[in-house]
Amino acid sequence: MADFLTASLCRGRRIRLIESLHVRPRAHLVARLMHERSVPRFIVAPTGFGKTHLALEYAQTVFGLEHVSWVDGKSPCFLRDLDGGHLAERLQELDPDLALAVFDDLPRLSGSRADEFSRVIDELLLASCEVLVATTPSCDAYSRRQSDRIRVGFDQLLVCERDQDWSEGLGKRPAHARIPLLAWGPADAADQLVRGMVQEDLPDQVSLALFVLLAVQSGRIEDVRYRVQQLSEDALRVLEREYLALGLSPDRETFEAVDVSVDTLRRVFSSRLDGMVAHAQVADRSELAAIVAQVLLDAGDRARACDLIRAFALRRPSADWLALHEAELISMDSLASVCLLAEASAAPKGVEGQRMALAQAWRFHLMGMDELARERLAPLSGRAHVIRSVRGWALCLGILISDVERAVALSSDLTALFSQGEGEADQSSVDKDQLMPGFPAAWGEWVAVARVLCSLVRENADPDLLWEGVSADDLTEACRDLLATILLGQGSAAAAAFVCRRVETLADRYDLGRRPALMLASVRCLGSTDPNVRAFALGMNPAALDSVIWADAEVSNQAWLFRKSIQVVTTGFGTQVKRKVSVRRPGAAERRPEATHVPQLHIRLIGGLVVLMDGRDVSSDFLRRRKVCSLLCLLALNVGREVPRDRVVQTLWPEKDAVSSVKNLYSVWSSLRALLKVGQACPYLERTQGGFRLEAANVTVDVSQVRDLCRTLRLEIPDPATWRSLLADFDDLVSGVLLPSETVNPVVLHEREALATRLVDALLSSAEKLLDMGEIELAREFAGRALEQGQEREDAYYLNMRCLLACGHREAAISMYFRNRTFLAETLGIDPSAKVIELYRSILEDEEPF
Repeated sequence: MADFLTASLCRGRRIRLIESLHVRPRAHLVARLMHERSVPRFIVAPTGFGKTHLALEYAQTVFGLEHVSWVDGKSPCFLRDLDGGHLAERLQELDPDLALAVFDDLPRLSGSRADEFSRVIDELLLASCEVLVATTPSCDAYSRRQSDRIRVGFDQLLVCERDQDWSEGLGKRPAHARIPLLAWGPADAADQLVRGMVQEDLPDQVSLALFVLLAVQSGRIEDVRYRVQQLSEDALRVLEREYLALGLSPDRETFEAVDVSVDTLRRVFSSRLDGMVAHAQVADRSELAAIVAQVLLDAGDRARACDLIRAFALRRPSADWLALHEAELISMDSLASVCLLAEASAAPKGVEGQRMALAQAWRFHLMGMDELARERLAPLSGRAHVIRSVRGWALCLGILISDVERAVALSSDLTALFSQGEGEADQSSVDKDQLMPGFPAAWGEWVAVARVLCSLVRENADPDLLWEGVSADDLTEACRDLLATILLGQGSAAAAAFVCRRVETLADRYDLGRRPALMLASVRCLGSTDPNVRAFALGMNPAALDSVIWADAEVSNQAWLFRKSIQVVTTGFGTQVKRKVSVRRPGAAERRPEATHVPQLHIRLIGGLVVLMDGRDVSSDFLRRRKVCSLLCLLALNVGREVPRDRVVQTLWPEKDAVSSVKNLYSVWSSLRALLKVGQACPYLERTQGGFRLEAANVTVDVSQVRDLCRTLRLEIPDPATWRSLLADFDDLVSGVLLPSETVNPVVLHEREALATRLVDALLSSAEKLLDMGEIELAREFAGRALEQGQEREDAYYLNMRCLLACGHREAAISMYFRNRTFLAETLGIDPSAKVIELYRSILEDEEPF
């Protein structure tokens, strides 16, 4: 006990806890503390108001740190000594001439402990020892127990005219600008301030309000509460009273919080998020992030909304949110944030995935990253399942990025499609919420666009003549903007003149930013080497010319922001976007890292563990080590997602204590990394702050492929010709049960049951669709696979009976009924359901008499 209190004695010098603090003279506050020295003094304010600095200045000024004890309230030893009941006596024993006891950063105390601490204060005062206490408002449960006291609150600690470093303009700025940490602190002062506020152990409802207001930054409280209805009045009252960093107005109508980055919010709120989610009455952190992001979208802050989703939402909900709000995110000032969110999200399948890949390719092209644009464009050409409007998009972009080979292939596709007839309906190409203005939605418009583009690509027609033909067509202005952009890139002066006239009619930065095709065309006019085209651009009115210059600068800035956050690494598998390693400033020379070959890792869990690295079977290396094998399987079942450390420990060592389990865990983790090393690094595994993750890049897992297949079968309606290939994919992937050797692992057992249920549901859904389409034989095959996977599922028997009956096999349908009845009687002791019995009776009633 003496060690902690002995170390708190200053003996004329600063102890280690405060030796690095730089004290700014605040004479008026020191004088306030000296006003009445026979009573306890309480400095109560949130983090960043200089409580510790003021206490140190007082101790230095009045006592020269002689006979001063500086007790660290954050140390668990403080609570131990307080509970011992001899804290005051021990301090006086260690220094009989003790003149000042400083209790710094006191934690929240229970009622009995607060009473005991009040007794300690009284005993020290009786012994002629001054007492100075520094704490936060949320922890102040003891100053009220001292009826005779001096209390210095947050409003007295603000920087004012009596401080030496007072600036004339400081009084006109928001109140939080006068918080000492923000006024005098380092560049990351705002981050430190928020981190300290969150560490004050505020109630969950107050933490929720704090998180929402810091995320949104400024606006009207009512607008925020319209979206986040769980923002309570009590929580706002607490924040208004003491936490000036949020800038709440006295009537709580508006707020203007301190500026903090989303990355800072992610770091400081990660440990409190689960409690906040429960209080907000939402399903998970992804839903909470989506609600707050909607507030930002309502306020027009698209970039921060994307950053918030990327920081707090999971990968699949991130993709869903991005797909839902693509049309709202069209803006030059949010290009980088939208691109980063798209790269971090899980790519959806089907039409939605095609749309998102195309939109991402277009954004990369706007930022001058055509290599990445070509990569996103590659899967969208030469595929029968790609919808017509997406092929038209891809053709436009292929011409813009000078990918002639792909453009020719796409033009052939479109030629064949619109030669079938301009009036042919194509419901899949009708897009109610266009991803970007300037792209046709109806098939008729795509026919007109495709004719021009095919002539340009296949016949090498004169772009000026093509443009003259386009201008006479009955197309929307947005369609002509797109065609003008393409033909301008092919040297059409007529298209350039049209672009400049269009920009002059807009002459507004915001409007131009919302029309990416027109913006790109106008910037090309301004930078063209053709004197005629450049003359058109420079001849625009000043407002229009200013808009073009702004758009060019903004896109360049967005490209730099994007490069700050990622680096482009060329590997043997193509160009991939990786997390940033070093920040590159605008104008700095581009450095391309050495190409590193990362072998493709394929993990099969269905039918037993098989690990293939670049096609080479390395399963034996893992099967010899059971815990390493179990850890790999656990990570593979959650590929791309973080698995918390506690969950890993509980799964692998349920019977052991936590300390020994953690030691074993890191030994197993090291062994797994060693087995998956490529050169000097392991590109497949990542250790996060809270757990572990198997990266999705360069890794395929059959369970994930099965999940995707099930999603395709349940949610999409492919062409009839595609069903056979989907059935073949099913047969290739599902060769047994999930990890049959695992009989006690609860995670595997749960996932095995869930996967089996998902498979049967998907197969039955497909069989019903096919039955409705009249594809009876194929429906029967799907229903048969469903019965093989779920022999206990009565709905599988029922659908098989329907398929057999549709094929005319009445006897087989009756046999299927008795098979179902026998199974239910022997396993569950019940009869078939009324629906199955009714179908059976209908078969008997339809039987022709002898």
